[in-house]
Amino acid sequence: MIDVNRAEIREAIQTMRPRPFFGRIMIEFAKADKDVLLVVADSGQACRCKDYIKECPDQFVECGICEQNMISVAAGLAQAGK
Repeated sequence: MIDVNRAEIREAIQTMRPRPFFGRIMIEFAKADKDVLLVVADSGQACRCKDYIKECPDQFVECGICEQNMISVAAGLAQAGK
């Protein structure tokens, strides 16, 4: 479980822009729970996922520019307990 009330998280919320913060908090979620996966549709650059890919490469799914397929992939992963 991620403690979002930690001082460093509160500070990041106040000082970081939304996209870099998203990438940072997703790393924390993924490290805390190996079933957390980040599924993107060719938006890795936009959501600042480079650090996430470096830290959690086995928990990253790039679906390419196909959002409809990404939803199906995410639904299948959820059904499998991910």
